Amino acid sequence: MAAPRYRILMVDDVTRYHHLYEMAITDALPCFVHFAVNGVEALAKLASAQPYDLLILDLNMPKLGGEATLTRIRQDPNFDTMPVIVLTGNSDQETQRRLLDLGADDFVEKGAAPEIFVARLKTQIRHKSVLERLSQLAVDMDIFAAGVLHDIRNLETTIMAVAEMCRLQVDDGLVKNRQQMLQDFTQLEARADQLGAYAADILRMVRMAHKPLKLEAQELAPLLTWVEHIASPRQANAAVRLRCRAAGTLVPVLADAHFLRLAVLNIVQNAVKYRRPDAQVVEVTVSQQASRPGSLGTYVTTRFTDNGRGIPQQELRRVFEPFVRGSSSEQKADGFGLGLALVQKVITTMGGRVWAESPGLGQGASMCVELPVVAAQPERGLS
Repeated sequence: MAAPRYRILMVDDVTRYHHLYEMAITDALPCFVHFAVNGVEALAKLASAQPYDLLILDLNMPKLGGEATLTRIRQDPNFDTMPVIVLTGNSDQETQRRLLDLGADDFVEKGAAPEIFVARLKTQIRHKSVLERLSQLAVDMDIFAAGVLHDIRNLETTIMAVAEMCRLQVDDGLVKNRQQMLQDFTQLEARADQLGAYAADILRMVRMAHKPLKLEAQELAPLLTWVEHIASPRQANAAVRLRCRAAGTLVPVLADAHFLRLAVLNIVQNAVKYRRPDAQVVEVTVSQQASRPGSLGTYVTTRFTDNGRGIPQQELRRVFEPFVRGSSSEQKADGFGLGLALVQKVITTMGGRVWAESPGLGQGASMCVELPVVAAQPERGLS
């Protein structure tokens, strides 16, 4: 199979060096090299039908200089992933910082050795190829997961329709154990509904894997109020109430709002699911403790402690594995074992970590989430 032919655009108004650049690049890479002499011409060529794989951009040019051209390029979402290497005769750190802020990916000093110049081009081409493969994989996974969800939803609908037809056909005088059969039909419908929820969880996990992160200060107190409303038991046992409370003042954490909401919701839903059979109130108490210094600043451990069944010591490490469902001496929990796996996924994606603690069965459990504290906030309320 022939190697791909890359398209490279070089923008430099000194035309006498174009041929030398072209020879150096094409000797090392299977590519076509095109040239422009200023930013205006470069933008016109970039707008053509065939996309470019890499841009080499000089700074000092007539009509439209390198910085202005780079700014215009990065304002266009069509060029988000196109690597830009800046040719510069100025190695001043402030200039490089400004260019990086504008969207430059790398620098090559004019007059640098050809092998250094080519090596930097190869590196950026390689990074772009990897990014494209990952993006395509994410799209393929999304399509596959959506197809699975569609098929499972169809199966769920069929199962529930058949169960309902069977229930209507059961005649009290002709069928023995009629009540047991009706209960079985009800359980079948419930499992079909869980199957649909399971498929939706898989699709959510797949889509979450390539969601861009936006790390900002997140307040926990209003999030607990929202989660308490969403996760309160409704159908299973109307007599059971959920109460989430903060043990002291909670400091904001650095996190993605969507991911943090997803993690906390699943932690609290897990507490509801694994409540004690005799529990009238599911209590989730949230507390914080200063944890450790790290690359993003000081970390804080937020503990979500419930009054539920607890977790045996031998199961503490396994509760975050996909498809592992907790149990107690009374019964096996409903569900598919994806809730805490999802929690671990989103917390580690945000640069944190999560673990479980429990004194044992019947003594409750704590889900511990470690995330950085927002640097601008005082570390109030931490012990």
